Amino acid sequence: MHRRLPDTDIYAILSSAHSLGRGNIQTAQQLLEAGVKIIQYREKDFTERQKYDECLAIRELCLYHDACFIVNDDAQLALAVGADG
Repeated sequence: MHRRLPDTDIYAILSSAHSLGRGNIQTAQQLLEAGVKIIQYREKDFTERQKYDECLAIRELCLYHDACFIVNDDAQLALAVGADG
């Protein structure tokens, strides 16, 4: 839990159930390149290891793009990957 949420009109939510076959990491990259400043990871059906690996990768992308990264409904995972919330 590192910083305040930026003032933005777009708040992206990642979930493979709603990504039309695209992976969460690829989708996060595209969103960040388009200027999104907040990404929330909301994945329910993956294993703990899959979620951890994805969150680490997405967290690195968010750091590179100076964006906030939030993990939904899993405080342990958020802490483990250094998410902002």
